[in-house]
Parts: sequence; C-alpha cells; structure tokens
Amino acid sequence: MANSRTVRSGGGGGGGGPVFGGFGFTARLLASAITVAICFFFALSFFFTSHSHSPHLETNFGFSTGSFGIGSTRRSVLALKSDPLKPRLDQIRKQADDHRSLVLAYASYARKLKLENSKLVRVFADLSRNYSDLINKPS
Repeated sequence: MANSRTVRSGGGGGGGGPVFGGFGFTARLLASAITVAICFFFALSFFFTSHSHSPHLETNFGFSTGSFGIGSTRRSVLALKSDPLKPRLDQIRKQADDHRSLVLAYASYARKLKLENSKLVRVFADLSRNYSDLINKPS
C-alpha cells in the first residue's frame, strides 16, 4: 500500500523515469516537431528555388556550366520534366494581383469618404456656430 502511494506522489517529480504527462516531455516533443518542420521548410525552399531560370540569379562560383557534367544533366532533367505547379503558381499570383488592386480601390474609396465626412462635419460645425450666434444675439 505504501508503494502505490509513493509511486503516485513521486510520479510527477524529477524521478528519472519517463514522464509522459509532464512538461519536460511535451516541451521536448514540441521542440523536435518545430525543428523537423523548419528543416522540412528549408529543404522545400531549397528545391523550389534551385530551379530558377533567371540568368541574374544563377551563380556558377567560378566554374563553367559544363564542368563535371552537372549543367548538362540538370538541363536534360529539366527539359524532360516540366513543373506541374507552375500553372497553379501563376493562378495564385494573378489572384494576389487582383486582390491587391481591389484593396487599393477600396482604400481610395475609403479616403474619398473620409474627406467627404470631414467636409460635412466642418459644414455642420459652421452651421451650429451660426445658429448658436443667432440664438444668443440680443433682440
């Protein structure tokens, strides 16, 4: 009976055994999951940015493109297989541009309404001042 009581009370402490419900395990699990996600993100970003066809982005680090046969194999692999995500990327870019133009139109409209409202407030303040002067004017 004393053993079960000590196991229950000592289970959450720093006993050295595996603690699945404790903070240490969840923190380590969260840290390892974040590390794996970051590594996966960097790997994907490397693969997607390594296929750039822009001449100003390509660097050869002092080697010719045909050195060690790297440039020729890369060119033939890219010639055989086109990027299946390119149409989707183009569609997303078009939608982003459309969204940007819509936001700019709404912002312009909001600025116009703000100017009109401030003009109306100014006119109302002037009318209010004039009526106050009329009421306070001695007869």
